[in-house]
Amino acid sequence: MSLVLEENVPARMRDGVTLLVDVFRPAAPGRYPVLLMRTPYGKDRNREFGDMACEGHDGYDSAEWAAALPFSTGAVGMFGLSYLGTVQWVAANEKPPHLQAIAPMQASTKSLSAFLFRPGRLDITAIVPLVMQAAMARLRTMEQGEASPAERASYFRQLVDAMDRLYADGYRELPLGQLASLDHLGMAEVFAPILAGDRANPRRSRWTSAL
Repeated sequence: MSLVLEENVPARMRDGVTLLVDVFRPAAPGRYPVLLMRTPYGKDRNREFGDMACEGHDGYDSAEWAAALPFSTGAVGMFGLSYLGTVQWVAANEKPPHLQAIAPMQASTKSLSAFLFRPGRLDITAIVPLVMQAAMARLRTMEQGEASPAERASYFRQLVDAMDRLYADGYRELPLGQLASLDHLGMAEVFAPILAGDRANPRRSRWTSAL
């Protein structure tokens, strides 16, 4: 089957934020069901990484946007693993009318706060890998933007060095809110409310799966 790729197709969410979508579709004319994968990686989403409070509405709006594409039958399914699986539970909880199926794999059904505070304490070993993934996403965004090869290479070296420091003794750095390994990557602010112990932050605890 021949495919057509349309890159960075804008999809406007209800709050005015525009998400960029890569659309793969059959070259042959006709209408087809749509498979939707939502990811925080590799795109400048104008969203805070890990902000689960936005994922419900964004998931609903994305599914309905996909259903309205000119080549769509209106039937939408979602798939993906890890964070890409968790956002499926969140979207399904909003009950978008055209979402017919989800296929989450290796995905938590808990809120981000519940995932990071287990059992009832801050789990730094859960936070840091997410921040590393956000750093990798930033690197990919730099590759798509105006960053020079030298700037991208420098950031990549910082990322590797940060991983080495974390495996050596980074998990013992204090205070937690000022982890040098994260600060060097410009990532310390990403999870600052959680690192500061702000469990009551409504942007973190708003969603809890009812499934």
